[in-house]
Amino acid sequence: MKKHNPHEADWMHAAERLLEKSIVKAGSDEAMSLRLPGEAKMLGGTFNKKLSIVDLNGAERTEDAGAFPASHLHAAIYRARPDVGAILFSRQDWGSSLNQGTEPMPGIFDEQVRQLGRSVAQLKGVPQQISTFRGNLGSATLSQLKAGEQIFLVSGGLLILGHTVERVVFNAELVEKCAKAYLIARATGLSVKKVPLYVRIIANMRLHKDQKRSAASYAAGEIPAGFKAY
Repeated sequence: MKKHNPHEADWMHAAERLLEKSIVKAGSDEAMSLRLPGEAKMLGGTFNKKLSIVDLNGAERTEDAGAFPASHLHAAIYRARPDVGAILFSRQDWGSSLNQGTEPMPGIFDEQVRQLGRSVAQLKGVPQQISTFRGNLGSATLSQLKAGEQIFLVSGGLLILGHTVERVVFNAELVEKCAKAYLIARATGLSVKKVPLYVRIIANMRLHKDQKRSAASYAAGEIPAGFKAY
């Protein structure tokens, strides 16, 4: 793979971990991107093709046009969410199974609410074929994104947001564990209790504080520090 950006090593390291953990699979439509600080561009692609550098203002591809078919959606999210530093679309087993439900997965674990948001729900206004999206986010979709949730159900899979590419990997692993516990409980008829309201409020405030700090770092042309692990 041609070295066209120093951030490529970060992308490759994250991709190797996701493949090793079977969160994603090579040869699928799963894809990951990361924001290039200070450049209004992103680096991304699927897990078995060359990467592309993409302009966030219109998502004009500057590399292989076939390497990143979901580039328009990723670019639209980066424009709407200045705190987001990386995006992953995955079809991981348990998380993707949440698409079969009729209701969002609520916050059932403290760490889930703290890192991922209040719930996991369908992202409105995104076509079933992500590659056909052309970056026109409706008002309902923008409102949903700007509420600060980090995980969405999209096209039968999961759209995972993170402050950094390292955090996207951790978020993918965390939501898989939460989804497994939630779906097994539902399947066996066990009651599923939400995290207490006061815990949700405090956790959400802390998540929003992290997001503001992340947005400020990217606005300054820097990758935010302190988000590599929980």
